[in-house]
Amino acid sequence: MTYRSRGGASETVPSELRASLHTHRDERSLPTFLVESNGFRCVDLLEITAVLTAWLDATKPSDWVHGNVFFHGKPWSPPRPGTDYMGVLPRVHVHQGDVERLQREGLDAFLESWLSPTSLALLGRAGR
Repeated sequence: MTYRSRGGASETVPSELRASLHTHRDERSLPTFLVESNGFRCVDLLEITAVLTAWLDATKPSDWVHGNVFFHGKPWSPPRPGTDYMGVLPRVHVHQGDVERLQREGLDAFLESWLSPTSLALLGRAGR
C-alpha cells in the first residue's frame, strides 16, 4: 500500500516544507489499519488485537485516550498534497474503556462500535 499525493506536492506545499515530505510504502494489502500513537504503524486484522491489548493499563481511567486507529479499506490519498485529510477516514479515538471492552467482548464488538457495515464487509466481519 502506498500513501501518496495526487499531483505534485510542488503545486500546493510551500517550498520550505517540501524537503520534509516523503512517500511511505507498506507492502500490506488492503484492508488495513493505521495506528497512531507515538508515530504511525500499519497493522492488519490479525495484529490489531495485539496492538490494542498492549495498551491495556489498569492504572488509567476509562476515558484515557491511548491513540487513534484509522481504517483503510481502499486506496486513498488527500485531495491536495501536503494537507491533513485523515479525519475523513473511518477512525476511532481508543480510550481505556474501549480496550477493556475488547478484552471483555472481543474484536468483533470493538470493530462494530465504529466501523460501517461496508467496512466490516471488507474485513469479512459482516453479520457475525
